[in-house]
Amino acid sequence: MLSSDETYASLNGAWRLMLGKADGLRQFDLSADGFWNSFFAIVVAAPALIVGWVGLANEIGDPNAFAGRFSML
Repeated sequence: MLSSDETYASLNGAWRLMLGKADGLRQFDLSADGFWNSFFAIVVAAPALIVGWVGLANEIGDPNAFAGRFSML
């Protein structure tokens, strides 16, 4: 499991990359251990993913809401 400092550095690096700043790449651990530790990101992302899935599951029963998503395309 990652320490809080490593988690903060990774999230900060990802945020800087999303802002278009290439120096965010320096925040990542690019070693083999860093690669395997990156799979712990699912623990950070899981709560938001679950909330999104539950919200989508509630809309699947409503054909108007589901068709509305495809009308944007």
